[in-house]
Formats: sequence, structure tokens, C-alpha cells
Amino acid sequence: FNIGAVPMGWAAFSPDGKRLASATGIWDAKTGQKLLSLQASDASGQVAFSPDGHRLGVVPAFGNEVTIYDATPLPEKP
Repeated sequence: FNIGAVPMGWAAFSPDGKRLASATGIWDAKTGQKLLSLQASDASGQVAFSPDGHRLGVVPAFGNEVTIYDATPLPEKP
């Protein structure tokens, strides 16, 4: 996985195990392809998927506000 020059802190797998998220983006866990870039102010923040995998919460390492992102998976290609 190429996450750039910024060190990655926390990471979380989606409930179905198909995606991996950090505070900087969401990747396809099988291919490593970046699916979504996030505008997190702190790349070392904590992340967690909602139980249905449609939302991602991000908290900066030294913050107390949660940013919620739409993490709805894209339809799979046939």
C-alpha cells in the first residue's frame, strides 16, 4: 500500500474485510488501490468503520472531534 510520505497511524478493516482505512484514505484490501482520499488534518488519527461499513469515523491524534465520512462501498464490477 502506498500511503505517501506521511507516516500512517491507526488503520481499520471494513466489517466485510474488503477495505482498509486510515486517516488519509480508504484502500481496496486485496489490490491496494486507493478508493478514496480523505482530508484529515492528522494522518496519525484513529479510524473506525460503522458496523454496516457505510461510514468511517476519524479522530485526530491530538483532537477531540470526530469527522464522519461516507464510506459506502462502490458496487462491484461484474
